[in-house]
Amino acid sequence: MGRPLGVAFLAVIAFLIGLAEVLRSFLTFALFILAFPFGLHLPSAISLPLYLILGLIWIFISYTFWKGIAIGWVLGILMAIVVAFLNFPVGTVLGLFVFIYLVVPKGVRNWFSRTGRTGLSRV
Repeated sequence: MGRPLGVAFLAVIAFLIGLAEVLRSFLTFALFILAFPFGLHLPSAISLPLYLILGLIWIFISYTFWKGIAIGWVLGILMAIVVAFLNFPVGTVLGLFVFIYLVVPKGVRNWFSRTGRTGLSRV
């Protein structure tokens, strides 16, 4: 059985979101460096590590989706729930859609439950 098309799509979207978050953290840092000498204290500079961590989590989720690693399924569900609660109303619709897609179709669940390599286990 091959990778479901929807999982491949979610992997690409998760990677793009992760890349955008990492770039956002670097742009925020650059803005902070440029504004600090002028006495401007940007509150967004405090959230710089959060953007970076969130971006790296999304990239990790993308990798686990692509490879079919079981932890990706769990992280995908958790991130869908977080997005559904934090990004009302559009995030709520998209988060619920991703949640339902990860839970309901049997082919998607089977993709994440294959026996795999050592390291990150596939259950």
